Amino acid sequence: MNENNYKLIINELIKVIPDGWGDIIFYGEFGEGSYSFEYYVKFEDEEFIQCFKLKDISKTDIMSAFDKINTILKLERVVLSDEKRWTNCTLLVNKSGKFKMDYDYTDLTEKAYAYQSVWKFKYLNITPSSNNKKAKEAVDEYLKINK
Repeated sequence: MNENNYKLIINELIKVIPDGWGDIIFYGEFGEGSYSFEYYVKFEDEEFIQCFKLKDISKTDIMSAFDKINTILKLERVVLSDEKRWTNCTLLVNKSGKFKMDYDYTDLTEKAYAYQSVWKFKYLNITPSSNNKKAKEAVDEYLKINK
């Protein structure tokens, strides 16, 4: 993806984030004819807050930003061959403007829940509770592979 498109996405996210943010983590997932987006914001010395739980940010504004981001990402994905077309992406942005995009090609058709559990552990440092056996198993497997 070209740098201008990253900037466009980041600018859309910044429109729906309260002042005082330190880090943003955006997650985008594409399936057959659908997409799912969410982002998390970290303020100084706090845990990440999921976008729909942010104070003073309307769901309508978030969904409008997601529509614009989808337009950008959809145009990027459509030109890729099937084997190069990623299924999900994670954009990490810090207050100084540094950013990084991770792409993943995992087929999430049957393992979306496990993938989400590992993603939250990897990017948000959220450990599944011992009550959540499926999520815990997925994270434990991830840890074994990525020692």
